[in-house]
Amino acid sequence: MTAETPSPPAVQPIDAVKLFNEFQSQSRARAEATLKLVMGISGGMLTLSVGAVLGGMPARIPSHLLPSLQLGWILLFFCIAASVLLMCSMIVATFHMGVKMRKTLEGKSPGFVFVATWSWLRVANGLLGFLILCSFLAGIGLVGYVAIGVAEDVTKAGSVQQPASKSSLASPDRSSVTNRST
Repeated sequence: MTAETPSPPAVQPIDAVKLFNEFQSQSRARAEATLKLVMGISGGMLTLSVGAVLGGMPARIPSHLLPSLQLGWILLFFCIAASVLLMCSMIVATFHMGVKMRKTLEGKSPGFVFVATWSWLRVANGLLGFLILCSFLAGIGLVGYVAIGVAEDVTKAGSVQQPASKSSLASPDRSSVTNRST
């Protein structure tokens, strides 16, 4: 007597549609969360690095590192702008799918129809997402490379110069003053 393995229960079409819709919702939520994270980190890196260069006591950046810093800034700015564009494109795709779904439901056609947005938009969103990821990683890497280069340059110069405190500016060092009356 052979024991038959039970077959998996048949999935009803309506259940498959519900599972697919849940999967799509979770995927979109993950994509939006990732885009927001990328935008936040890119914006923070831009703010910190631009503030360090253009601030009250600007960092001294060796000239050979300036092109890397500029390219890093460009990539991080592109990352932010492209993320906003991708989020808008996702909204357009969702709206388009809603219009197609409404037309499908109004047509009262029997059965289930897979509704998707334009294929060119899906491909463009995928490519844009890939470019965002690449520019994010390259921008962060370049800004980090410049930061390490500045730190190495400071180390080679000897010591980090600390800003003069107000008390040392107010009272000059008396040991350097020589008495010429003798």
